[in-house]
Amino acid sequence: MSDYEQLPEEPYPMFSTPDVSRVQAHPGRGLFLAVVGDTLTFRKLDDGSEHAEEIYVRERVLGSHLSPDGRRVVVGTCENVAIVFDIDSGEELARTPKFKDYLDNVRWLDDDRFVGVSQQIEMSVFDGRSGQPLKPILTDAIYDSLFGVEVSHDGGRIFLAHGERIRCFDVGSGAVVWERSFDWSPQNPTLSPDGQRLLFCAGGLRTLRAADGADVAQGPHFPSEGIQYPGQIGMGTSWDTKPSWSADARRVAVNLPNGQFAIYEAETLTPVHTFDRTDALAWIESVHWLPDSDRILMGTSHNHVLLFSAASGKVIEDWEGADADSYEGGDSGGPSPVLAGVLSFFFPGLGQLMCGQTLKGVVLFALTLITCGLGGLLNLVAAIDAWRIASRLDNDEEVGDWQFF
Repeated sequence: MSDYEQLPEEPYPMFSTPDVSRVQAHPGRGLFLAVVGDTLTFRKLDDGSEHAEEIYVRERVLGSHLSPDGRRVVVGTCENVAIVFDIDSGEELARTPKFKDYLDNVRWLDDDRFVGVSQQIEMSVFDGRSGQPLKPILTDAIYDSLFGVEVSHDGGRIFLAHGERIRCFDVGSGAVVWERSFDWSPQNPTLSPDGQRLLFCAGGLRTLRAADGADVAQGPHFPSEGIQYPGQIGMGTSWDTKPSWSADARRVAVNLPNGQFAIYEAETLTPVHTFDRTDALAWIESVHWLPDSDRILMGTSHNHVLLFSAASGKVIEDWEGADADSYEGGDSGGPSPVLAGVLSFFFPGLGQLMCGQTLKGVVLFALTLITCGLGGLLNLVAAIDAWRIASRLDNDEEVGDWQFF
């Protein structure tokens, strides 16, 4: 992958602007979901008007998924739980027991069950009505990076991306069916409409045969690793790539690491067109292809949902993501978790100082100087700790002066 794209200035207030991190449509009910921080919005597909009142989760939403019948939504949160809501009434229907770590990914297996996966790679199947565990699949915490989960169309298999591998699990037995390792971390696996191919991002787009994990196609590396601008703290900014299949399985769409958007030919993963950022088409964070294989829903970093036509190459609708007057995700008094984590990675203790843990921050900085960071290990621990503490403050939790994680 090439270097970061160099920008002359910060493109927008990156740590304070509400972003539409996820979009998902349910054509059967004629609605779509847009996730903005800790707010869930539900709009009509035909005109973008309100389908139901926004749901303020009060816990930052890390993952979300609409139930097959389109009546409920399950979300994974920074509070280490999954919550099920009724879309039309906004009522909380179920809440799982707490995991050991943030609950990053959730997927419905069918209308009665969903799977939840934490950042420590704990994975269980839950009852969709009560939130109670039905089957633990991975219970021993694995300190690895979680990059996404997908389920087969029949609900019988789970595809888990973490570290530098993808594992396929049988839901009934919990056994590993197949496993693959890669040079790049695989992100956000998603099945083709026929369930035969597994698409994911690993430096560029790749597809595997869902049945046994055999290679199908590999595209070129993405043109940029992210963005950098003068005065930026840290290495740069990269967007989490989330690919989506067209309904006819002939093309795939993906938001690129630098905020651009591209369409690829699905069989060979050859780029068809890359769309540059403009005032209308800017900083794409999530995409979802609609059943007509032309229109694509896009969530942006500017709190907007765009409806894009692949045939014309133009934005045909532009809707606000969450009501700007009611959005509460950016109003917390806590520091940015991302900024705290980045600062503590390069300057251990600085993120802790931002979080008000003054003595702890000073001690971490002194230990780093004395031990040379233990070869970078202390930097990593400090970054994760600062991110976790800032996230707790962002969710209005009380944090002790010496509390870790």
